[in-house]
Amino acid sequence: DHFISKRKKFFNLLIKYVRIVYKGQLTYCANWDGINKVDFWKQLDFIGIDSYFTLSTEKTPKLSDCKSQLKTIKNMLKSVSKGYNKKIVFTEFGFQSRDYSGLNPWSWEKNKQTPVNLKAQSVCYQAVLETFWGEDWFLGGFSWKWHLDYSKSGGNYDNSYTPQNKPAEKTISDFYLTHL
Repeated sequence: DHFISKRKKFFNLLIKYVRIVYKGQLTYCANWDGINKVDFWKQLDFIGIDSYFTLSTEKTPKLSDCKSQLKTIKNMLKSVSKGYNKKIVFTEFGFQSRDYSGLNPWSWEKNKQTPVNLKAQSVCYQAVLETFWGEDWFLGGFSWKWHLDYSKSGGNYDNSYTPQNKPAEKTISDFYLTHL
């Protein structure tokens, strides 16, 4: 937020110059708590958000509780989208497969002592997908974090963000299979 406010002229010129040489769509990746502090959304093609909103304070959240928490967030994002007449994409969204994965999901410090909780991660992904998918103002999102070496990524004993080789991967896959 401070980064943007101190560099308004820089970002306005950057967008202008990039548009001269690049004909594709542009976005900026705002932090989940800074979406309302970006004053150049109108110059971009869509709104990008690193979506790490708190969904639950529970060790293993309930789907209904996460979706309830997301209602307010969804209404706020819809309002921002309509206000700028821009669709929203989650430039990042994800959850660690650990206890309390819905609490402060932006906190990336990997704590080897935090117990693995595969269900918590899966529930959080399902809540996000069920809440935002199908909204006319929502373009989709990019799951954090996906590794190139699939066979060595994630797994039942990994408490990191990747959904690979975990139940959350099946949650995502099943959702896409039934909604695409």
